[in-house]
Amino acid sequence: CKDESEDSYAHQSSLVSPPVLTNTDSTLENLHPIFDNFNQQVENTVAFAVELSEIELSFNNNDYTKSYEALAAKIEELVPSEMHMLGYLYLHGYGIKEDYDQARAWLAQASSKGSREATNLLGIIYEKGYGVKVDYNTAFKYYRSSASAGHPLALNNMGFLYENGLGVIQDMQKAIQCYELAANRGNALAMNNLGWAYMTGRGVEGSPDKGIALLKQAADKKELLAVRNLEYIYREGLKVDKDLQEAQKLRIKADSLRNYYDGLRYVADKPS
Repeated sequence: CKDESEDSYAHQSSLVSPPVLTNTDSTLENLHPIFDNFNQQVENTVAFAVELSEIELSFNNNDYTKSYEALAAKIEELVPSEMHMLGYLYLHGYGIKEDYDQARAWLAQASSKGSREATNLLGIIYEKGYGVKVDYNTAFKYYRSSASAGHPLALNNMGFLYENGLGVIQDMQKAIQCYELAANRGNALAMNNLGWAYMTGRGVEGSPDKGIALLKQAADKKELLAVRNLEYIYREGLKVDKDLQEAQKLRIKADSLRNYYDGLRYVADKPS
């Protein structure tokens, strides 16, 4: 992640990306089929509610040690959603020591069996270079596939690549379209990115009111980047009246969230 001393934390996908620019012609495609598929898949997901398993409940509650132990106990019988969970744990070092090779292997299995979440994580692996060479073209393909299957975070990540010209020709209009659709489906990171666009007038007509509202929505969802951006805005008086007291409250909240996320990571010598 970016260092705490840096001033602004906007324009990020799920994890911080190195500033390497590449261009291909894949951006020339029409995004409407992707958006149409995304909306249809999201509607199908909402309509099809299922009872969560004990493993899914512990995973959703961030009890990752319990999740890993339960997954390891049935390692030969994992279904795609469980393969995704195991890959996620290995990727982030939650509940088990970080292992990019294991993460990629389990996520590839899950993706091949239809897990849109795993497909998005494979995109992240190639965007960030976790255990592989950075490859924005491959990352974009994974994000596009996951977004077409209805995954909001993948759509946000597509927007990030469009915004920064990573693996595609830079296109702010398409970036904003991706952010808007993902934000409307509740993705906090997209709310952060869209909010910052409104604060800076990048790709949209500037509107501090819209920007602050979106950033606050994201912060309410515990999106650390949004909390940091709000802290910066109030500390520096960016398009708002400077408010150091509010900035300090936000800094404390950001530190608390960072400590929380750090506490989820596996530590080999952690007391049992």
